[in-house]
Amino acid sequence: MERLSLENRFNVLNPATHKIGLTLYLEGRYSGEEAAVEEKIIIGQRHGNWKWAFNLEHETEWEENLSEVEGELGASLAIARDLGKHWALGV
Repeated sequence: MERLSLENRFNVLNPATHKIGLTLYLEGRYSGEEAAVEEKIIIGQRHGNWKWAFNLEHETEWEENLSEVEGELGASLAIARDLGKHWALGV
C-alpha cells in the first residue's frame, strides 16, 4: 500500500526577533483507504538556557475506505533547560 504524507510549517513570528514565536503547522496523509489532516498552532520562546512551547493541535482522520470520520483536539505545554551543547532536561 502506497502512502503519501506532506508536512508544512510557516513561521509567522520568529522568536529570535519577537517576544514570542508563532508557527503554523499543517500535515496531510493519504494511503488509499485512510486519510488524515493535522493542524497545529505552536507558540514558544527562549530565555537564556530556558525554552518553552505550547501546542494547540487538531486532527481529522478518515478510515474504513474513507467512510468513517474521527476528530481529535489536544494541547500540550513543555519547558526545558539546556544543560550543555547537546543536552537538555525538560517536562
